Amino acid sequence: MSVSRKDCGLENAASARDMSTGLTGVIAIGSCENRTVGNHALDAYRYIDSKDMREYLRKLDYEFSDRDMAYVIRSSWNTSLAEQHQALMTLAETTDDKELAEYLKKLVSLEEKLLGWLNDPANKDWSGIAYAVSGKFKLTDQTYATVGDCARALASEKDTAFIEVAGKVSDSVRAFAYMKPDGTVLAVGANGLQAEETVLMREIGRHSLNLKGRPFPFSEGEALRRVGGMGILARTSLHCTGCEYDKAYGMLARCEYTDAEGKPSVGHFPIIDLERFGDDG
Repeated sequence: MSVSRKDCGLENAASARDMSTGLTGVIAIGSCENRTVGNHALDAYRYIDSKDMREYLRKLDYEFSDRDMAYVIRSSWNTSLAEQHQALMTLAETTDDKELAEYLKKLVSLEEKLLGWLNDPANKDWSGIAYAVSGKFKLTDQTYATVGDCARALASEKDTAFIEVAGKVSDSVRAFAYMKPDGTVLAVGANGLQAEETVLMREIGRHSLNLKGRPFPFSEGEALRRVGGMGILARTSLHCTGCEYDKAYGMLARCEYTDAEGKPSVGHFPIIDLERFGDDG
């Protein structure tokens, strides 16, 4: 049986990686003092995957609000979901922003529930996709009894850099996970959730760093690549053609590129996801 992306529950799915409605309210500036995650301090730069963006923000001496901190934690695809949860709970317990604290606790609780569904042996219908470093992907040709079985089958594909596993966990809900080949979970999500849960999953993605009026970190004509989200697989060069500022999503890079079908395309990318092509971060 051939399984499509839609079958895998990856269309119209709610994930905290998505961009949708944003948090409202007062912005609180927090200190990293006494904030630790495991054996290291809660440091925004730890969660910014792009080397160029780390250097750019340091040069600006950018002051991260607590909401900025939450945003960069969730923008990192080099950080496991387990560490993200630790960092977000540390933030929730130390911020003066009560709305943010309540939101983060609800988000982590919901994602822990999704992890429970993914690990429940009663759910036995898992399929997925293996993405190669080149950006090409291969779908599973069967379903598996556990997430682990499906993940191991996908990880065995040549040059696998990233995998998605999805399955039905109730009559109306399909849950999914983004994972490294070694099984490390990077993100979870679902479609078919209750409306308030869908909003909860998407809220964090609409935030952006306050860079209005600041210089654009890249130049027209530069070759860029995405390092955030699915972009960690994309080694296709993005040709930067300029900067735009969106009210919801902040500073964006306008880029021309060739899509998976070989057609010329234009896209707008959050700058936190970008670095100069060839940088190894």
